[in-house]
Amino acid sequence: MKKIILLCALFMASLTVNAQRFYLDFNFGYGFGMPGNVLGEKSHTDIINGERFKTASNLTGSIGSGLNLQLTPGYMINDNIGIELGINYFIGSKTTMAESTSSLTMNIGPNNFDNADFSSRKDVANSSQLRIAPAVLISTGISNTISGYAKLGIIMPLMGSTIVNTTAYSARVESGEIVRDEIIVKTVISGAPSFGFKGALGMNYNITDNLSLFGEVFVASLNIKQKTRRMESYSFNGQDGIDALPSYNKDIDYIDELTPESNNSDVNTSSEGTAPKEELFQKTSFSQMGIQIGIKYTF
Repeated sequence: MKKIILLCALFMASLTVNAQRFYLDFNFGYGFGMPGNVLGEKSHTDIINGERFKTASNLTGSIGSGLNLQLTPGYMINDNIGIELGINYFIGSKTTMAESTSSLTMNIGPNNFDNADFSSRKDVANSSQLRIAPAVLISTGISNTISGYAKLGIIMPLMGSTIVNTTAYSARVESGEIVRDEIIVKTVISGAPSFGFKGALGMNYNITDNLSLFGEVFVASLNIKQKTRRMESYSFNGQDGIDALPSYNKDIDYIDELTPESNNSDVNTSSEGTAPKEELFQKTSFSQMGIQIGIKYTF
């Protein structure tokens, strides 16, 4: 009987130890977009007595900047090695993708325009994504009061999109006056299935046997291939005009190769205006470096 009781006690103890290997954490933080990627162009054109003088520079950066919210279930195989599945929601910051301005210096009839604002355009993008981030965790000893750890894994968007808001005005001179037309456009870019890599270094502090706090620095490398671009709204001087635009002028399907059969007037003179325009795909960088802090409960 004593042996049976002892075996039962050992069995219950083993269940308790195993149960404590499961954990769930919630963390949040901010990722700064990795610099160096060319997003678009920033330019200014001076129109002086009919002549144009343009200056331009590249806009660099990443639209990967933004807030990360993550729920992470995990399992410690032993005191030093674990596996986890991060469920991440990314809320991107607004990023300028392209910007252009022009000014006019000219004598027109009785009026003298001296460096007057003539036209402008600005494209601002922000993204939101639901991602999963499976990873392997290596710890100096998760049962210690203070421990260090490293994570290495992949990151995969499951759903999401990038919204680009364009505000522009174009100008013309009528009867000696500058007349500006305002255009406001919203487009939505969807990406093809993609994955990247993510690594982190952090410190864990056990408040109790079940509750701990942690903080980490991370780096994520993620480039997403464009799939489609759809114009959701188009306003001209406050009037909705999207229904008047043919599909070719407002929608894009991104493909791997342009051929004489592609729906693109540059390669096919018989391209159809009732179908989306086809263009070569590009990849958008969502790479980032940032910090996360969170709380973890071990069962």
